[in-house]
Amino acid sequence: MTFNHLHSILFENTKARDYSCLMLDLSFLQEDIEKLQEEICPCEIYDEDGYGLENEFHCTVLYGIHESKSYDALSVLDLKPIKFKLSGISLFENDRYDVVKFDIRSRDLMELNKQVCDKLSYTNDYPKYHPHATIFYATKGSGKHYTRLRSKLIGKEFVSDRFIFSDPNGNKVFYTCK
Repeated sequence: MTFNHLHSILFENTKARDYSCLMLDLSFLQEDIEKLQEEICPCEIYDEDGYGLENEFHCTVLYGIHESKSYDALSVLDLKPIKFKLSGISLFENDRYDVVKFDIRSRDLMELNKQVCDKLSYTNDYPKYHPHATIFYATKGSGKHYTRLRSKLIGKEFVSDRFIFSDPNGNKVFYTCK
């Protein structure tokens, strides 16, 4: 673990972001994800700037929400349990690292993302929503072979009724559907 990575963990909630975020909590899968992460070569983990292994397993519904108060955002949404499947492992590539992730298929997530976009003010650079759950951040160019990882989670249907609202300061509010 580098000093920068340790520093980002210790001060995670003190760094202001530009926006709030709504996430579907997938922490009930954490143990299985950690077993999968054991197959990752430490030398291929991008651990700069607070990245590395994902340790709070979730699926982002929308980042870029302007509302910073959880009650004001959550009170206008009709949050219901979300059915989803982990459909495979793929990656996003950028200039600094590769993001190795589970692809998620879910009509419920697509509808919730639309509902959030319709009811809340937001800023988003991505016109199409791609539900996913990050496994880890790989060093640039090393992520592709991890798309061949095998997981017993792939193809199974799950349900989560728990959401996380994270404000621009990183303060998190957990909400469970009634």
